[in-house]
Amino acid sequence: MNRTFPLFLNIACVGLFFLEPSMQALTLASPAQKSQTNAQPSQSATLIKLTEDQIRDRSRMITVRVFSGDPQNGVNISGSGILIDRQDPKPDQQSYLYLVLSNAHVTSSANEYYVQTPDGWLHKALPHPEAKQKFGDNDIGLLWFSSGYRYEKALIGKSSDLTNDGKVFVAGFPCELTSPTITCPAEFTFTSGAVFLINKPLVNGYQLGYTNETKEGMSGGSVMDVAGRLVGINGRGKYPLGNRQYTFEDGSGSSPEVQKLMRHLALGIPIETYLKIVPKQPFAKIKPEAIGTTQILYLPEQKHNNSIFRIVAIIVGILILVIVLIFVWKKWKKYKNNKFKFIGSIIIDNWNKKIEFIVNNNNKTVLISNKQEDNTLNRLREYDIGETKILIDSKEMSWEKNKLEPRLTSFKESFKLIEADNRNINSWILYKKKASKEDLVVIKFDN
Repeated sequence: MNRTFPLFLNIACVGLFFLEPSMQALTLASPAQKSQTNAQPSQSATLIKLTEDQIRDRSRMITVRVFSGDPQNGVNISGSGILIDRQDPKPDQQSYLYLVLSNAHVTSSANEYYVQTPDGWLHKALPHPEAKQKFGDNDIGLLWFSSGYRYEKALIGKSSDLTNDGKVFVAGFPCELTSPTITCPAEFTFTSGAVFLINKPLVNGYQLGYTNETKEGMSGGSVMDVAGRLVGINGRGKYPLGNRQYTFEDGSGSSPEVQKLMRHLALGIPIETYLKIVPKQPFAKIKPEAIGTTQILYLPEQKHNNSIFRIVAIIVGILILVIVLIFVWKKWKKYKNNKFKFIGSIIIDNWNKKIEFIVNNNNKTVLISNKQEDNTLNRLREYDIGETKILIDSKEMSWEKNKLEPRLTSFKESFKLIEADNRNINSWILYKKKASKEDLVVIKFDN
């Protein structure tokens, strides 16, 4: 996005602040925030910034793909999630328990789900038993699953440490809702952009805006700061069909100017919103036995993608091979058809006043002759070749500089006349293209 946009947004928001009361919800720094910032140094000043590659790696370890329903038999939605918490195995259990944070619109369409972790394993998951009660109208969903494998969990940050126009990173697994099956590639996607803070929550708990490019299927994915900490839950993309998502939580509406500006932003829910309402003991009411003994299905993501890639590569390879073979066949056919077949030799012997030609007798048109009776169409012109007189079809051939020359006619396209001996320019060989359907040449001489 053009870097002038953040400046434009700042100027527009500040200007509209004095014009419309509803714009107070989109001011970029409230007076309370300013005084707090002056009283205490922001924690962001002491953060250890990571490189973008380091943040991408960390994000890849905690961001998962979420399927609503059984992916073996078809799913309703393919979205994203975050490994937000982990409970180590207790003495009476063999597995770790995990919480997956996502959006309610990803985790509210089925009774069971499957979570695909970064190593490619697919785990059966269930909605958290207290999710609906605790999260209310907030677009927050929470799943849980158990596994014998230990996975990384998110490092929690604070969205309040973010500054307007600061950098944030969004990750997830894009997959269009029209094709949410397990075969949808949904490659891990990681984008960077600038963040803008909304001082008053929008409907469903959204209060972070950012310029990052997001796609369908990335809902529920992580929003991370420059230190690789989780600061939000991605949930809404840019340029929605309607403007309902720009209504504030208290029911007040935003002005058309503000809505126009916010349409350029994807939206997320601050991590603090989740932390305020999540149960204090989130694993207390989870019953691992509810999932049963078939909680893990093996689906290596890389292997799956490679198999699809191999099939596509084989099909493309076959198509390329067919195209090459057709091209070679046409070239060979053209070469074969363009090969000339020997017809005969023309020898003009000025010393012995004799002209000789050897040719098939089934030809149609006389081009060279020494018989006046062959000149029925008056196309043959008499030439003196030394002391010998011959008749030449002047339309097809000529006698120039003491040698025969084909004219630019069908004769030249279908026949080739070359010197048989460079030392004797009065000796020629006549060839005909094999593919030529013309049969024009008859050359008649008396011995």
